[in-house]
Amino acid sequence: MEVRPYRATLPRSAEAFAGLWVRRCRACSGCFADPPPEEEVLHRYYAADYRAEGSWHRLEREPGGWDGSVARARAQYEFVLRQAALVRRPATIQSWLDIGAGYGFLLDEVRKGKIINTAAIELDEHSRARLARSGHGLYDALKQVQGTWDVVSFSHLLEHLPAPRRFLSEIKPLLSNTGYVFCEVPNETYLDEATNDAPHLQFFTTDCIAHLFASDGFEVLDVETCGRKWKRGRAEALGHLTRRLGMRLVTAPPRWLDRAVHPHFHYSQSGRQWIRLLARYSTRS
Repeated sequence: MEVRPYRATLPRSAEAFAGLWVRRCRACSGCFADPPPEEEVLHRYYAADYRAEGSWHRLEREPGGWDGSVARARAQYEFVLRQAALVRRPATIQSWLDIGAGYGFLLDEVRKGKIINTAAIELDEHSRARLARSGHGLYDALKQVQGTWDVVSFSHLLEHLPAPRRFLSEIKPLLSNTGYVFCEVPNETYLDEATNDAPHLQFFTTDCIAHLFASDGFEVLDVETCGRKWKRGRAEALGHLTRRLGMRLVTAPPRWLDRAVHPHFHYSQSGRQWIRLLARYSTRS
C-alpha cells in the first residue's frame, strides 16, 4: 500500500534514491522503500558518499569519552548486559561481532568489559582504519566471518538494508548456542512528519520490528524505545555548559552525568527516538 513519495533531500542521496515510494506492509504495518536501489548502487553510496555527505557521520579527530556516540555505545553495552543477566550470567559473554561498526565505539566499551574477542564488519575505509588501530578484528562481509559469537550486534544498520529478513537468516549461523542479537533502529512511529527519508529503506516501529524477529524464529527478550531530543532553552544551555566544563576536568563523564549531557542516548518514558531490541535464536538450547 502506497504511503507517499520517498523524500531524499541531499544531493548524493537524491541521486541514489531517486524515484522511490514509501509503502506499508499489510502483515506487520511497517513501511519500506520500493523499489529498493540496486545492490551495486547501495554499495557505492555507503562506501564513498554516506559519511562524506553528512559531516556528523565522520570525526576527523580521535573520538573521546565526551562524544555523543561514545555515550550511546556505553548505554547499548549496558542494555545488553542488563537484559542478558535476566537470562543467565553475563560473564558467559566472551565474544562480540558488531556489523556496521563505524568507528568501533561499541566494541571499545565491550573491550573495557574484559570481552577480548571482538570483531567488526565495516565498509567505510576511514572507520576501518580506526578499528584496526584499536585492535578489533575486521571482516569485509558476512560470508568471511569465522566461528560463532556470543553477541552479534548491528546498530542503525537494519533500516539501510533492502532485505532485512534475509540478513537475519544469514546471521543465525554466526550465533553461539546461547548467542544474543542486539539491534538498534530509528523509531519511525511518526514517519509522516519526516522531512528526509534517505538513506533508510526500512521504517520500523516497536511492533513491526518485534514481528520481523519473531517471524524469523527469534525469541525477543526485550524491545523498547529510548532517547529524547534536546528541549530548547535553559535545559539545553545547561547541558552544553556542563559538557564543556566537564571535558576540561575528566576524560569521560561519570554514568550519573551521562543523562544530563547526553539525554537523547538514554532510556526514559518520554524517550521515543530509537528502538532497542535484544533477541536470541529460539531453536537453540
